[in-house]
Amino acid sequence: MQAATNLRPIAEVADKPEPSGFPKLIQALELFRDQQNQPCAVLKNDPKLDVFYIGTKPFKQLLEGLFYDEYGKLPTKAVLSDGVRLCELLSSREMTKRTVWKRFAHYNGEICIDTCDGHGSVIVVTGDGYSIRQACEMGVYFSRNENSCPLPTPITGGDYLSMFDAMNLKHKHDLILVATWPIVAAIQGIPKPPLMLYGPAGSTKSTMALMLKNLIAPDAQEGLKIKNNDAEMAQIIDKHDMPFFDNVTSVPQTIADLFCMAVTGGNFIKRKLFTDSDEVIFNLQKPMITTSLDIWTNAADLLDRCLFVELAPVGKASRRDRTSILTEYNDKQGLYLDGYLKVLAKTLQCYRTMPLDNLPRMADYYKWAYAATLALGFDENDFVEAYRQSRLKGQLHSLDQDGFGRIFVRFLDSIGPQEMSSTLFHTKFLEFAKKQGVSMDHLPKAANAFSKKIRHMSFALQPFGWSVAVRKGRDANMVCVNKI
Repeated sequence: MQAATNLRPIAEVADKPEPSGFPKLIQALELFRDQQNQPCAVLKNDPKLDVFYIGTKPFKQLLEGLFYDEYGKLPTKAVLSDGVRLCELLSSREMTKRTVWKRFAHYNGEICIDTCDGHGSVIVVTGDGYSIRQACEMGVYFSRNENSCPLPTPITGGDYLSMFDAMNLKHKHDLILVATWPIVAAIQGIPKPPLMLYGPAGSTKSTMALMLKNLIAPDAQEGLKIKNNDAEMAQIIDKHDMPFFDNVTSVPQTIADLFCMAVTGGNFIKRKLFTDSDEVIFNLQKPMITTSLDIWTNAADLLDRCLFVELAPVGKASRRDRTSILTEYNDKQGLYLDGYLKVLAKTLQCYRTMPLDNLPRMADYYKWAYAATLALGFDENDFVEAYRQSRLKGQLHSLDQDGFGRIFVRFLDSIGPQEMSSTLFHTKFLEFAKKQGVSMDHLPKAANAFSKKIRHMSFALQPFGWSVAVRKGRDANMVCVNKI
């Protein structure tokens, strides 16, 4: 069949009388396709520039509202279906394409953060500071998720780093990783590592994750659950601006692969129905947070793309209930947001003048996080070391399929700095493991095999504060344990 040519403009098509009544109403809509060629619509003269994806439930509700306002009744299902199909057709004929953003936009060298306040207010951040403007003034199109909640109004005089005083971070390097992560989360079009917060019960993992998420991407759901179905997971990631998965245990390889896709950027495509060939495209490049008792995956490719921050249990003297922590946080959230936006503006300045060579994997994230570290006032080498230690934690876990590394770190914590023969060191380790209830099946049974395993993973012990070396002595091999 020959393709149609010389198509009529939307207004001309819409003027033709139809029994459904929708052609007239559609004149109130601007129809176009997004960067993934998905059909979209916005209400003309809408200052919010609120984008509706044609065919979705929110779009159908929009059409129902237009129909009701005009005719005083709801359209029948058949009439509504015809209206949706007509919009899909006209959006493809219009051939206009626009970039559609979700919560964050990197637009003309500026960062725009959608406040989701119902009025189209957008926080615009430049190297000189920030201001609040209207989406229509900026010409930036946002699609608002139904789960998204409004940001508070920034309150002048805020200090971003003071937000982390309530968080149970063990080292300065952990603070740098956690504090720079939300800064980079606002940068669009680059890979962003999932922030993996892990530690025992009572280490405030979930509360800390919620505070980070609510600072710039609050939504109606506090914590999400991992689904083992990749299509369900893709939909969950797509529907949240900053997905936060709470109490993760383990995931199948298909979900680990999906997380990798969400880091580097990619689209998950599935059919709308089994009976047709129409497709739904889910955008998966999102900043994500997970909490767990331990590192929850052994997938080497994903481990190499994550940030790892281990939290310690809060002592009884410092323990506070979750409600009081979040109440204080909510009272100061406007101040924290002001401080955050000022650091984000300074990060834009630092990024422009930042020379960096020998970049690691996740190079774009590394450069922006490095700039954010400088904007926060830390030394230029602080982030380099913090990121190196985080990657070593991932590498240790990748090597530690049998659980040896974790029990070995606990053993070092219990004995402190020592120097003794490898035979005695091995004996003490086995005694410790037995008292901890660890199965002996996967532990080295001979001192020489034990020494070999220590040498193999010694580099990965540094993030946990230990240096372990095996050297030849006069009569026997010696193991030297030092705190770093």
